[in-house]
Amino acid sequence: MFSIFEKLLGTLNIKVSTKKRFIKAGGNISAGGDIIVGGKSVSSGRENTASIIKTDVFISPLIKRDRIYAELYNNGDDDISNLSVMTSWKQGGSVQERVAYRFFNDNENPILASSHLCSYLRQGEKKIIAGLPLYSDNGVIKLAVSVKGIKSNKTVNKVFSISNNIKLSDR
Repeated sequence: MFSIFEKLLGTLNIKVSTKKRFIKAGGNISAGGDIIVGGKSVSSGRENTASIIKTDVFISPLIKRDRIYAELYNNGDDDISNLSVMTSWKQGGSVQERVAYRFFNDNENPILASSHLCSYLRQGEKKIIAGLPLYSDNGVIKLAVSVKGIKSNKTVNKVFSISNNIKLSDR
């Protein structure tokens, strides 16, 4: 028969290590043996002072010299790896999809500098994504981003939409 404590651990998918004196909850370690749920300790009921690691990214549009770029920003508390960005837009009535592979550092000029591949972003780091279409049938570019946190080991998948110019009819 499972105790209430064991049921709670199974429900929250929390792993308990018997070799060391800590409890690991989804990449977050609570020293002193407290399980942290919503900022409060399950066992003692007191507030947790340990920080919870947040893995997050954000994309915003960037226009330089009439060209459209996207600015990728790691706004989480964790360095991220396994970065993958897929772009999609409507062109000629069908959906076009491409993997973004042309990245620039935040301080580089995308028109003059050479692009590089990117699979890792430090906390607070920004990259510029190039190679986005200037026109689309509906004026929207979708960017699907997938990253994995280094410390938290958490995978985050997000979809962002940015506007571009609507392609006028050739008639």
